[in-house]
Amino acid sequence: LLHLLRAGYYLHKTSSGHVDMDMTINHTVQNCPMRTIYFEDPANTFPEIDSFTYETASIYGLPLETIRTDYKCGLEVLLKEKPTKAIFLGTRNGDPNAVGQQQFSPSSPGWPPFIRVNPILDWSYSDVWSFLLNCKVKYCSLYDQGYALYFEEVAFSFNGGKDSTVLLHLIRAGYYLYKKDSGDVAQMDAVKNCPLRTIYFESPCAFPEINSFTYETVSTYGLPLETIQSDFKSGLEGLLKEKPTKAIFIGTRIGDPNAVGQEQFSPSSPGWPPFMRVNPILDWSYRYTSIGSIHDTVPNTLLSDSSTEKSFRPAYMLTDGRLERAGRTKKTNNKIEMNSVASNGMNNIEGEQMISRAASIIVVGDEILFGTTEDKLGAALCKKLHAIGWRVSHVAVVPNEIDSVAEEVERCKSTDDMVFIFGGLGPLHSDVSLAGVAKAFGVRLVRTITFSCYKNGLLYQLMGNNYTGDRNEMALLPEGITELLHHKTLPLPLIKCRNVITLAATNVDELDTEWDCLLDTQESGLVQAKPFVSKHLSTTLSDVQIAPVLAKLCLEFSDVYIGCHRISRAGPLVVNLTGKVDDEFSGQ
Repeated sequence: LLHLLRAGYYLHKTSSGHVDMDMTINHTVQNCPMRTIYFEDPANTFPEIDSFTYETASIYGLPLETIRTDYKCGLEVLLKEKPTKAIFLGTRNGDPNAVGQQQFSPSSPGWPPFIRVNPILDWSYSDVWSFLLNCKVKYCSLYDQGYALYFEEVAFSFNGGKDSTVLLHLIRAGYYLYKKDSGDVAQMDAVKNCPLRTIYFESPCAFPEINSFTYETVSTYGLPLETIQSDFKSGLEGLLKEKPTKAIFIGTRIGDPNAVGQEQFSPSSPGWPPFMRVNPILDWSYRYTSIGSIHDTVPNTLLSDSSTEKSFRPAYMLTDGRLERAGRTKKTNNKIEMNSVASNGMNNIEGEQMISRAASIIVVGDEILFGTTEDKLGAALCKKLHAIGWRVSHVAVVPNEIDSVAEEVERCKSTDDMVFIFGGLGPLHSDVSLAGVAKAFGVRLVRTITFSCYKNGLLYQLMGNNYTGDRNEMALLPEGITELLHHKTLPLPLIKCRNVITLAATNVDELDTEWDCLLDTQESGLVQAKPFVSKHLSTTLSDVQIAPVLAKLCLEFSDVYIGCHRISRAGPLVVNLTGKVDDEFSGQ
């Protein structure tokens, strides 16, 4: 970010319309007198980082102001001394404080007012390193010391999969460079041997081809293999007790189930032996399809060859990387409850098994709360859920605020089988639904595919020439919990995050289409339950007269919903009885 600002300052001073980034960064050495704030925290900061910060500020003439107290308090004092409207920050999507931020975001409530400017918000980890290396600018030497500091205390988790195979060869390349810098190239076989401690969790559920490939690869590259055949956590505890290990290289990528909340360097989870998880390819995108165990993996139908029914194309020919897990089978965990279903005295079948399902509906929209528009989708979805035997436990309308969406999702996701969200989906400033979902699950928003994929993909088909690379919000999805529900009749997939589905419909006709697709898609999790049956009767009795009768019925038939309403205060009372009954009664 510093060097981008220097280039921008150069353009401002020269009034030039074009800049050669490499020439500007490496040859424009004049001062860049932009007010610079540094939060100095000696107790938690590497001394190399501190030294590099002060050295860089001196080289480029940055007027440095240092905060040595609490960051918020220190910032309040500095901004009171010299009012500041905007602060440039090097925040990137994936940082813990990036949730809900855009390129221009107001400061958080309770903080001094200023605009947070995040020019590299959408840059990936590799984008940052490409910039530093291609422009040949100096960076802190600490980033180069990983092998030198920890090689003897580093391990590699290898499972024969595509991701860990890629990581293996990156590690070999890094080991070669490490030995080259230490002058030991002549003493090693640069092509084969890489004596990095390697851990393999051998499972009876693995495909035999995966097992064979793992052992063959280990032999080829001289990896000292240690095999875990027990529970992974227990086995790892035993191995790390025998030989302490500070860090383990892992081939985790964003989108993997265990990637939630992880960064390139993440401490092990609570309750596990302490070590640093190193995820060098966390931000890498898909290029091959996913293989699990022999119990949950089938050929990816999206790779089937139309020329023959039993043939499949190679995995690298899958055109949409978001579908790499389409070959993983899903295991549904239906809630089964034993009900003695009341039938109002008719054919009572005790002990009938029924699938009990409940859903919540969240509608995001200031316009509805203002009374500008009317919510018709919530009522329509209630009818659709009721028609397949689901109970709607909660309907809420919330403003276009990340925290409001997050609070509602947090409340509903743990109590209901499914949560449906309408509104707040898209690239506008008010489209905060996915950011709210991410916050509710405690994960970050990450960009899933590059702009080049979009240009040939679904978003480009939908938006056409109006789509530009600046609309990166359309590519941000909650990390590690997102599943895209594709259907041939939908221009864009629906977004499912665990048990939360975000619908794109803006009217009832669009909802009809999306609902039919959800019912037609196994991955949606919409299991059709035993349908509800409703009976209605009307009476001219007063509320006082009928109240004790209805109260008695409620006690006697606790699993039948008994509701009442009036069309007008002077009109008849309508009594509704709704329940799940046996097939014989439902036809009467």
